[in-house]
Amino acid sequence: MSLGFSMRFNIGRIGRTKKAHYEQFFKNLPPPVPEWEPLCRFNETDFSVRLAPFTEAILGEWTNGELHISAKTNGAGPGYHAYLIELMDTIDMQPSRVDDQTGYYKTRDFAELQNHMEAWLHATSHTVVNIMEQSEEVENLTVSFPSNWMPVFSGDKVACPLGYFEKSFFESAKAGDLVGHAFFIWWNKEQDALFFRNAAFSLMLCEINWLEAFTDLEAQMIGSALESLEKAYALDPGLDYPVAEWLELAQLARPAEQAEPSDDDAGDDLVQTIKSRFTNIGKPAWGYKRGMITSYINGWGFNHNGKMHLDVTEDGSVAFWQEGRGMRITCANAGLEGGIKRSKEEIMAGITKTQEGTLVPFPLKNPDIISTILHKEEVAEGGEKIFSTMHMAIYNSEILLLSFYYKDKADRKWATDISATLVRTDSG
Repeated sequence: MSLGFSMRFNIGRIGRTKKAHYEQFFKNLPPPVPEWEPLCRFNETDFSVRLAPFTEAILGEWTNGELHISAKTNGAGPGYHAYLIELMDTIDMQPSRVDDQTGYYKTRDFAELQNHMEAWLHATSHTVVNIMEQSEEVENLTVSFPSNWMPVFSGDKVACPLGYFEKSFFESAKAGDLVGHAFFIWWNKEQDALFFRNAAFSLMLCEINWLEAFTDLEAQMIGSALESLEKAYALDPGLDYPVAEWLELAQLARPAEQAEPSDDDAGDDLVQTIKSRFTNIGKPAWGYKRGMITSYINGWGFNHNGKMHLDVTEDGSVAFWQEGRGMRITCANAGLEGGIKRSKEEIMAGITKTQEGTLVPFPLKNPDIISTILHKEEVAEGGEKIFSTMHMAIYNSEILLLSFYYKDKADRKWATDISATLVRTDSG
């Protein structure tokens, strides 16, 4: 269950009705947080725009002479919903149809919009409390969380964009207490201090991997969190801030020439500024990706350390790496051969016969998945030994190749431990 809105716009051949006009509009939407460049994907049939790091993407589809727009907003809160609706007002074209589950498009009553978000949280809390009461120990329960990963944890708590929330919080929401201001990232209409602080909170918890940035997106995440904290502090220095994490981000954001600072951080203005503002800094703890997470890719799920770099390669594979270890995930569908669907065993036999070395069976908890594993040892050009592990798994006609690379042979256990957690999300 979610809240949001959808709109339809007519596509024509002139001026503001042209497809190119709409594309330009959505490509230039202003992000609500600083130092953030919206993540856009456009093709012939559809597009997506992730306007802020804590939001789901705005989805667009070109169909039957119309542009269909949809956005889910309950993950961020009423402020984001109002922000998007008012951005849509500037598209310079009247929509042919609007479906707003909160009614805000017609009423422009922000207090009523907040009530709708409270009602959503109330209904969601019924479900959460029921789940927690039906089991002695609940694992990995999340609300308003990204769909491609989650932290690995257990106990009477729920992972949310602003941290772990105890069962008692959802019991209060279920009972009708108004607690939305503590749950949603963007509760008020304004981009106020609370909004900017919460935006940084969400980045620290859900997006940042607590490593020096390697990719442009990682640098953007750190920069957006730091600038959001600065904006929040300028508006209200009395808010509760994650000071230790703020300081750690400032240290990670140092230019390369300052990567090894002196004990007093001489010359590092941002680090010194943060230290001068707070007397009790503490130790950093925020960040789901400091611990184990489950990543989900094309219906496959597996557990690994969240403190790794992430990128998507040109061929669509997903790569994680950090400190002499790396893994690459490649997915495919076997399809039909001569119009005939092959069994899992036949598909596996066809793949393994092309591999050098001996692949041995690697049983998983799910008997519907067959998998094999192969360990290799090679010598690079400079004489350095490189170790690898290839894990191949098949479920129905879905194929997964999980490739591990490491410099220390002892990390073979790391590779097999991750392989042992492999699951399919569409299998009971």
